[in-house]
Amino acid sequence: MLLGYRTSLPRLPMHSDEWQSCGMPVVVVEERGHTFGAVLALAKTSRQTVGFLPDSAFRDRARQGTLLAVMDDDVVAGYVLYDLPRDEARIVQLVVDEAWRGRGFAHDLLEEVARRHPARSGILLYCRNDFPAHQIWPRLGFSPFGERIGRSIEGKPLTCWWKSFGHPNLLTLIDRTDSRPTAVLDSCAFFDVIAPERDPVIEQLRSDWLGEHVRLAITDEVLVDITKGRDSGERARERAAAAFFTILRPSEALWRPFLDALKEANPEAPEKDESDLRQIARGLAVQASWLVTTDPALQHRYHSAAERLGSLRIVRPEQFLRAIDELARSDWYRPVELARTTVTSREVDATSLADLAERFVNHKDGEATRTVRKLITQAASRPQEVHLQSIEIDGVPRGLLCYLLTDAGLRAELVRVSPGKGEYVLGRSLLRKLREETMARHLNTLRVVDRFPSPAVRRSMHSEGLEQVDDGYLALSAYGCGSLGELRGRLEQIQVLPREREQVMASLDDDESFAFRAEARFAPYRVLGTGIPNFVVPIRHGWATSLFDSRLAAEQLFPREWDLGLRRELVYYRHPRNGGGLKAPARILWYVSGTQRQPGGRSIRGVSLLNEVLVAPANHLFSRFEQLGVYKKQDVEASASKDRQVMALRFSDTELFNSPVPLDDYREIVSASRGSRSVVLRSPQLISEQVFVEIHRRGTGQDD
Repeated sequence: MLLGYRTSLPRLPMHSDEWQSCGMPVVVVEERGHTFGAVLALAKTSRQTVGFLPDSAFRDRARQGTLLAVMDDDVVAGYVLYDLPRDEARIVQLVVDEAWRGRGFAHDLLEEVARRHPARSGILLYCRNDFPAHQIWPRLGFSPFGERIGRSIEGKPLTCWWKSFGHPNLLTLIDRTDSRPTAVLDSCAFFDVIAPERDPVIEQLRSDWLGEHVRLAITDEVLVDITKGRDSGERARERAAAAFFTILRPSEALWRPFLDALKEANPEAPEKDESDLRQIARGLAVQASWLVTTDPALQHRYHSAAERLGSLRIVRPEQFLRAIDELARSDWYRPVELARTTVTSREVDATSLADLAERFVNHKDGEATRTVRKLITQAASRPQEVHLQSIEIDGVPRGLLCYLLTDAGLRAELVRVSPGKGEYVLGRSLLRKLREETMARHLNTLRVVDRFPSPAVRRSMHSEGLEQVDDGYLALSAYGCGSLGELRGRLEQIQVLPREREQVMASLDDDESFAFRAEARFAPYRVLGTGIPNFVVPIRHGWATSLFDSRLAAEQLFPREWDLGLRRELVYYRHPRNGGGLKAPARILWYVSGTQRQPGGRSIRGVSLLNEVLVAPANHLFSRFEQLGVYKKQDVEASASKDRQVMALRFSDTELFNSPVPLDDYREIVSASRGSRSVVLRSPQLISEQVFVEIHRRGTGQDD
């Protein structure tokens, strides 16, 4: 059955708030009465566009409750007649009288259908391509799903339009396991990529190597633009090409708020940009990392708003290719992806289990939803023994931990993150949390026995000191300070299977160059006698709070532990003058400056491993380390010398002291040591290993 408005449409409104509720009631039309007769009368005057239906068809739907009308006082302003085949709502006719156009009546009728049938997967309808209503469906949240020839004598093409209610299905669940970042091609880029003749830059977007690092996708708005073509053969070719891309179909409830925000940020947006704005909004809704366009005006006009609303970067093809090349050559660990988010951790109980299994099941590796649901339910029923924690980003569960303490150590049964922006940051951070929990309880082993860890978690295992063994992954922790030989002896005393110990210790080399890596792998042990230099580095109270020590923010209203916990590896910028001979690899003892009134000030609060020291122009260093977050460009420039040079210290594996060492105690320790100079802590200072050991002993409370 053909769909359409009764006569030609007036100019469509640009802004989505013009489609909001008209405030008029939508009622179920009963078979007898004035309203039913008015619907029949409106249908008869609309036959040219919606086609003919006998009165009996209207009576059948009235009896079934699938004939709705929107009323203005006692006047029928419009109606919708629909069926309920399978799991969808299928629109047969949707008519709004010409006198009531542009007031949101069509929107309200469709919303009422959705409200009455929330368990259905969505709304389906067919509309002739040459009807004016063909242009209205994208604005009402529909996307084209295909095309067929109508049954009329003329054989006019019909487009199938679909509006999803956002329920997950098998395809969306499988899609969630794709751990690559997403890049959306807008319509301009898509049509350029599939064109028979392409320039060399566009040709690169078709390269196989891209697929290893990024998921190329299009939004269903591209399908809308395909329907605008006049040549049926060309439309068929373009739809066939689109099938090779991931087609993103977020529900209207997800993308519509972004569209409204984009329009609010760009009140002068021309009407012709409506389709472009919907593509950007859909990209934001699916948390894509890039929107690739060959339209420079689109990039110029909307790039700032897109980055502010969701860190979506609108880029030209050459910029995108350069970014992916850098991604392919660099670490996937990018804390900046979760900048400006609120991260919280909470215990899960039996009342808050809804959707966790569906959200964290690993379909890609063959896991069944019922299997993970059973594990989660069993864990929630044993709160005294098992820790079941949900890590939420802006209120949405993105990480799941299930672990328990045993006589042998800490045993993690589930370590999951959901796919999306920042998943590798989360995956690595969850493993780090487990290691820190192991060390806080002075345990020697951490076992991850999850049979189906998320891909982002599995990728991070080795980086966090976990080696694969027969039943999962294993990390060993040793305590105190000593030589590499003493470390080997302590590891051999840990109660694990000989084969497991051999697998974990395979990388333990007596070569002194391994000592630095051993401190990260078998933390919190500190290796002595290998020449690793030790420095005390002053850091301002505010930067210490932002970089690594949440306890310094104790006076603030909101806790920041998890926000900081996401920052596994960091960079600290300082003026290049008076570097104190800083070099890497080394250890850094952090001296937090400040006043007596600032909590935690004037004390040494922790130790980190210094991985790299660089002196370079401020803009160069900011670009290199931007993915680690924390600093804004103006912060880096504020640390620069007159010739714009800055020193960057890249560090990791920070161990915070249980008992910070006050400045006076540090001075006492230095005075008692012949190998160290006296203390004016205005710049980095090299200290002896003897001083380091004593500070470490006092800070950790461990007798080495």
